[in-house]
Amino acid sequence: MKRTLLATGVLLSAMYGKAQITTYVLQPPALEGALEFTWAENWGLTPDLHDPANAVQQFAVFGDDGTAADSLGCNAFVNGAEVAGKIAVVYRGTCEFGMKALNAQNAGAIGCVIINNAPGAPIAMGAGAVGAQDTIPIVMISFEAGASIRSEVIAGNVEMFIGSVQNLFDFNLSIYKGDVLMAKSTGVPSWVAADGSELSVDMGGWIHNFGSLDQSDASLSATVSVNGTEVY
Repeated sequence: MKRTLLATGVLLSAMYGKAQITTYVLQPPALEGALEFTWAENWGLTPDLHDPANAVQQFAVFGDDGTAADSLGCNAFVNGAEVAGKIAVVYRGTCEFGMKALNAQNAGAIGCVIINNAPGAPIAMGAGAVGAQDTIPIVMISFEAGASIRSEVIAGNVEMFIGSVQNLFDFNLSIYKGDVLMAKSTGVPSWVAADGSELSVDMGGWIHNFGSLDQSDASLSATVSVNGTEVY
């Protein structure tokens, strides 16, 4: 398994503790890594991606809806045989997100990746009129990420993973901003302490192990900065 820390493209939730969800390119090696994404949550029947059982992993295929437009997925797919059992890729535009995903689902796709049609981060997606019928994982990635994988998807070389990474990798430690432990004395106004010798506190944090192996030798290091200047 890969010895990696998936720190990018991760969403957090209180459900299942702090589960890691990712949209990750597994291959080709040159493109391997997590992608920034949003996902269809609470559309009705869409799977809860915090549950590792709902993760999907497969090669990606562009959906073809039979129109001249570039893989918008607004009509029934004409390349269903290619899409079936794979992760369908379509572009944002013209029709609702729920319709794109439903057409991918009806063609047999196990997941749907929607590429944003505008530069910048992916946006939140609404279910629209038919989204309540969608039962597969649905994510949106950025325009730039879509451009980076486009030629390899066409070549059939892009394998993707969508879902929780709990126990997916042997080694996968994470720490989040809210897990940093700081003593109340760190809130002492600077004018109360004349210099650094008058204020000493212990710091720490909760480390989350999303990997499949125990990590009993994990350690933390921290940097304290003031207005961008490192002081400790």
